[in-house]
Amino acid sequence: KPLRNSTRIAVLITAIGVSLLLEYGMMFFVGPDVRSYPALPDYLTASFDVGGVVITMQSLLIVGISVLLVCSVLFFGVMYSNYEDQAFDRLKVEADEISHALARTDESYLKTLTAADRITWVAADGTVLYDSIADPSTMGNHLHREEIAEALKTGTGESSRYSETLLERNHYYAVRLTDGTVLRVACTQDSIAAML
Repeated sequence: KPLRNSTRIAVLITAIGVSLLLEYGMMFFVGPDVRSYPALPDYLTASFDVGGVVITMQSLLIVGISVLLVCSVLFFGVMYSNYEDQAFDRLKVEADEISHALARTDESYLKTLTAADRITWVAADGTVLYDSIADPSTMGNHLHREEIAEALKTGTGESSRYSETLLERNHYYAVRLTDGTVLRVACTQDSIAAML
């Protein structure tokens, strides 16, 4: 049975079950006996005396690999954050362009628009008037969505929500139009876990 839409406890129990299966499966095929690690090569057992401190090649290798891993994690974190900033900048520009066009036309403009990002038009009471992906009549009230509520209050709003099942983050940018309705533009960003 697929776990994508399951509860968190079901995923946890499944993960524990799979880990036990792997553990006991390997014990069945290889045996449960304790095994010693093979001897280290000579170049890893060498040591240096630096000012009375003995440094082994093994220690240097561990420090080097640790530094490399930390730098890699920091690099991915910075790149991910930079992508998120660029996504919000792009959403803001797109929302401004669409809102200016809507001020001169009507809903028919949205129906002819071919945008890469999801577009949602919401009434002041939270009713979805238009959505570029889903049928508005099947969508719930959006009045309490963070970005919609903020846009109704201050004129613009933005938020991000993470989907644990899809391993992706959705970014939302909303702007209040002159008639009191709210235009929201959204895009999806894969999480670092999904990218790896």
